[in-house]
Amino acid sequence: MKKYLIPLAVLATVGAAGAAMAEQSSGALVSMNGNTATVKLSDGQTYAYSPDDSIVTDVLGNLRIGDHVTVHWAQFGKERQIESVMINNA
Repeated sequence: MKKYLIPLAVLATVGAAGAAMAEQSSGALVSMNGNTATVKLSDGQTYAYSPDDSIVTDVLGNLRIGDHVTVHWAQFGKERQIESVMINNA
């Protein structure tokens, strides 16, 4: 039993570190590109999304250029992958 405790502790630590890597950015929507599945915000950064993620694509489908949003994203290599989008318009 003891030989399994250390690997589980390592897995829990690695998993927690991965979850902590999530970031948040806010700004006005500058552009959306359905062909490359990316959006660009006024912070100058480009964020990718999965066209298969219906939750994200449903929100993005209701946005217009200039809308203010907050995106929660995680870094995967050189790509910032959107995990969720929140509309900030009043």
